[in-house]
Amino acid sequence: MSQKFRIHGEFLFQREGQVLITTVRGPWNLEFSKEWQEQITPEAIALAASGNWAAMTIITESILCTPEALEHMRAEALLGVQKMRFVALAFVVGNEVTGHGLLDRSYENLYKDVCPFRIFETTEDAKIWLANYVDMGGR
Repeated sequence: MSQKFRIHGEFLFQREGQVLITTVRGPWNLEFSKEWQEQITPEAIALAASGNWAAMTIITESILCTPEALEHMRAEALLGVQKMRFVALAFVVGNEVTGHGLLDRSYENLYKDVCPFRIFETTEDAKIWLANYVDMGGR
């Protein structure tokens, strides 16, 4: 697959129960978003086979990304809800992250018709919130 631009951003992911936790170093672009999705898809399939699941994205350095990356992220979340038992998404964004608070409304609007979404400052709070959705099946 040829890429229009070089990938910007980095990520690492791990599974913790029925939550996929990804740490993302931003800013990022569409090419990054596509690579991220390709890498996590096998884990998402395994999570779906085990039941409802949720995702926590821990943002470091910058929460900024391109509009194309945002649309790709929304489309992938919608696909997860429709076909893979994906029930909720939480972002963890500390005060030190560039763009902290600046894009909260944009992200909330992006996911409002897709799945429950919330931005937290701590992973502990995000885990508690996500566990409620996993346990309740997304309601």
